[in-house]
Amino acid sequence: MFGVPSSFQVWTFVKSAGLGVLTGAAYFLFMALRSLTPGRKLPVAVQDAAFFIGVFLVTFLFTFETRAGAPRLYVFIGVGAGFCLFYALPARAFRSRLQSAAARLREQRSRRRQKRRSKREKEQKKQKKS
Repeated sequence: MFGVPSSFQVWTFVKSAGLGVLTGAAYFLFMALRSLTPGRKLPVAVQDAAFFIGVFLVTFLFTFETRAGAPRLYVFIGVGAGFCLFYALPARAFRSRLQSAAARLREQRSRRRQKRRSKREKEQKKQKKS
């Protein structure tokens, strides 16, 4: 395509798909960490925006490095295809395990909070009696 060998374009597409797979893995880990904390709309929106701004910067730097700053549609299609490929296949296998682990961690956290609450209540009753 205009002086750029097609083998170079194919190799760039494959590398961009690999970047998409890494992006999908990073998003999966990001979602795993986020599932451990209760989500409200604004913090979740800010976290998502920060993640996608980071992905944009990484993609921009990748494009700058591999294509000398010339954006090509097939690079962005490759990143998107790699992301979808990862998220559709390997992430699906781990999603149920991740959800059960997150549920266990939330349960442990709520038990700890309940213990602390009951301990405070006992201390308050002791103080009232004295």
